[in-house]
Order: sequence, then structure tokens, then C-alpha cells
Amino acid sequence: MKFTIFASGSEGNCILVEEAGRGFLIDAGISRRRIVNQFKLRGVDAHSIDGVFLTHEHFDHTQGLKTLCKYENYPVYASEGTIDRVQRFVPDGDYRSIFLETRLNGFTVKSIPLPHDAAEPKGFIIEGTSSRLMVVTDLGFVTERILREISTCDAVVFESNHDVEMLQNGPYSDQLKERILSRWGHLSNAQCAAALNNGKWRGLKLVVLAHLSRENNRLELACREASKALDASTKLAAADRREVTGPFEI
Repeated sequence: MKFTIFASGSEGNCILVEEAGRGFLIDAGISRRRIVNQFKLRGVDAHSIDGVFLTHEHFDHTQGLKTLCKYENYPVYASEGTIDRVQRFVPDGDYRSIFLETRLNGFTVKSIPLPHDAAEPKGFIIEGTSSRLMVVTDLGFVTERILREISTCDAVVFESNHDVEMLQNGPYSDQLKERILSRWGHLSNAQCAAALNNGKWRGLKLVVLAHLSRENNRLELACREASKALDASTKLAAADRREVTGPFEI
């Protein structure tokens, strides 16, 4: 399995997952033009993409969806709550409700509920031929289910949104700070590291930190915190907010 992060952060989120000549997107939070350009740069046939899995309805995860639905007509896989919200601004999508598990041309995609201030947000666990990837961002705390799943995965894309001290002393309003720090907000570097520490002895090969805040985090801070939780056998990387990160093979 191979995955490439086209963008990750409050300005947009989009991940391409591929194996054996087929693939799908997780989120479409950047423009269709950027997505299609990345396909061309990477030699990916747009017709080999079998759908878009949405984590939730927020704009930084859906802003390119309307034009993708118009021109590519990709099926859109999401929870019932997410579909209900997204249909209000993308009424013509080919929506397909996800439950516990979706099979898609060699992939098995399992959804996992996340604590975030959206209608019915989900993370995803993707099983390919011989590897397992988990994508979990936009969550306020780490559930027991997430901890169990980390220990079964070869790679995880995991939120490390903010440094608490930077956030508390930063320019955001008190209301926004409270939202981010709440149990329905975003994970701090310390919360991310604590979760990864629970899975370090189970054979995790790759961790990619994601959704880093531009104002309230720095790449070196996030990586330093996460590295304390990982042993030398686990590769650590961090996704860029706007530039492509990867591809990663697992």
C-alpha cells in the first residue's frame, strides 16, 4: 500500500491511498485543480480513483468536493451525519453511507468514531493486501478504541495539532482556544505522544504527524514530543500544511 498526503491542516486536507493500480481519496479539502494536478504529476489515472471517503463536513475537508462530484463523479463515502450536512452545499453527490466496514477494489475500509465538533466524524482504518493504515485527525481526545487500533497498524496518520503553551499564549480568541482544548477540539502534541506510546511495542513502522497548526505549533516541537514515544524501529514524519508529503510505502 502507498499513501500520499496532498495537504494537511486548517487550510485543507486530502490524502491519496493506492495499491495495485487502484486508489481512493480521504477528504477533498483542497481544490479539484490541485488534486487533478497531483494525479498528473504522479502518473495517476483519474479513472483509477474509486471514491472519496470523508472524515467530516468541515470546509477544510470538503472544499474541493463539489467540483470533483461534478466532473469526476466519484462516489462519496461518509457517515449518515456527514452526508446530511454535506448535501446542503453539494446536493448532487453520489453518496454512500459507511457503517462498520466498506470493501472497495481490494481495500477494506473500516470507520471509527471520533470526538470532534462535527455531525458524525470518522477516522479510517485501511487494510490492503499485506498492510494496515489508520488515519485519525480532528479529535479532542484519544478513545480506547483508537488505542487498540494503533497497536494493530503498520502506519498511522495522527493529529498533533498544537503545543498547549503556544496556543494559550497565542493570538486566538479565548473562545477559540477553549474549543481547540476541549474534548471536541484537537489533539495537542502531548496527547498525540501519549497515544503513540501505548502502541510502540506492537510493531508500528511509520507515524506521520498531521493537521499541525500554523499559529500554535512548530514541526520540530511536534516531532520532538512524538519521538519520545517511539523507538528507533518506527519512522517519524510530519505532513506539510500545503505541500505534498510522501509518498509513503507500507
